[in-house]
Amino acid sequence: MSSTIETEARVTDYPQSSGIRYLLSWILWPGLLASCMFAVITGLNRGLDPVLTLFSVYFVLIVCIAILERVMPHEPSWNKNDGQIGNDIFHTIVNYIVVGAVVEAAVVALIAKLVMLSTTLTSASIWPVDWPVWAQFILLLFVGEAGSYTAHRISHEVPFLWRFHAVHHSATSLYWLNTGRFHTIDVIETVVLALPLPLLLGAPAELMFLFTCFTMFVGVLSHCNIEMRFGILDWIFNTPGVHRWHHSTVIEEGNTNYGENLMVYDVLLGTHFRPGRQIHVVGTDTPVPKSILGQMIKPLTGYKE
Repeated sequence: MSSTIETEARVTDYPQSSGIRYLLSWILWPGLLASCMFAVITGLNRGLDPVLTLFSVYFVLIVCIAILERVMPHEPSWNKNDGQIGNDIFHTIVNYIVVGAVVEAAVVALIAKLVMLSTTLTSASIWPVDWPVWAQFILLLFVGEAGSYTAHRISHEVPFLWRFHAVHHSATSLYWLNTGRFHTIDVIETVVLALPLPLLLGAPAELMFLFTCFTMFVGVLSHCNIEMRFGILDWIFNTPGVHRWHHSTVIEEGNTNYGENLMVYDVLLGTHFRPGRQIHVVGTDTPVPKSILGQMIKPLTGYKE
């Protein structure tokens, strides 16, 4: 990342607009997120397969985002082919989905054994299962965010870990597909640090599934190239409005907004950044190779200018 602030052209705000486009820019993010969660919960209540339900809803969300990115883009140039589509697909399928699922399964299995042993010894569960489901879910968002925030922040501030996370930040445009643009080591580090705490506290499996759904929906929405307005939501959730600044080429701007779902720890720890204008240039000065092989191998050996 660059350490100097660039020209005003990169941070211009949206032009004044009115009518349906302006209205949509305010309601799309909360509307899409709420609709997706409602669809998943409805499917579960009707006895549908959880995984099939999640991926069906996720697919519909992606289609909606892809269309909206063409109809009302945040940055029109981001809709052009950046030569990384194949790489984004590889990282998403191999690293983000396959490796992520394997590591999550391993962590869940290990934590399950520890929780089972702990419960056997103490005959008590820490998680407040008698709370209303909505209250448990809010608690889970806060608990889960602690690990996610930590994992994300150190991936920026620890040079060795930045080697791998730089692959994600090497994208020069943000759109739905590069949501899953992560190196294998980056995925492993995130899962290992983010997942254990809620599991150790005994969060129910059904609640963890809803948490996973919420995280996936917020994740793809935070990378979408759609003109949106957020207001106070930028201070609560990981919206595109704050996440685009996290992808800034300027170090002081990019080393902010680490939250995966919520901005609570960013606000509390002073890493929240939302200057009230739009950013249109993203990327990193770290010389990440363009080839998929280079993106997988170079982080292991270190980058050289």
